[in-house]
Amino acid sequence: MANRRQAKKNAAAAVNKEAAKKEVKTTVAEETAEKVTAVEKVAEKAAEVKEAVKEKVAEVKETTKAAKAAKAETAEKAEPKKTPGRKAAVKEEFVLEFAGKQITQEEIKKKVKENWTKVQKNKIKDIKTIKVFLQPENSCAYYTINDEGNDSYKIEL
Repeated sequence: MANRRQAKKNAAAAVNKEAAKKEVKTTVAEETAEKVTAVEKVAEKAAEVKEAVKEKVAEVKETTKAAKAAKAETAEKAEPKKTPGRKAAVKEEFVLEFAGKQITQEEIKKKVKENWTKVQKNKIKDIKTIKVFLQPENSCAYYTINDEGNDSYKIEL
């Protein structure tokens, strides 16, 4: 009899274990299903957000393209800016004519710089200001460099 009771207890315990296992499996399955559902919802939201971001990016790209096109159109149509009250630069050239000779301002500058470097033994980079005094009757010019000069600062025209 004790064996029967023990067998019944063992059988009841086995049934209880099986029921507990089934209950745990059911609970775990339910929790897993809930988690999967939550993950699916999050994935759906992420997909929606991703799609919304793509749409905004496409919208911004279109706006940028339109703005660039408008800017290019405006640049093509725009006339060059003119500064009010100023006229275009005038090309100037000064020529001194005397005793059948002609000499330009550029030639005079060149001779002054040549005299400054070769005769006076100075460097071009030392020049800050140049003043030239023409004497056509003597066929020469005197110059000052940086407001300094003497009789040797003379060039023949």
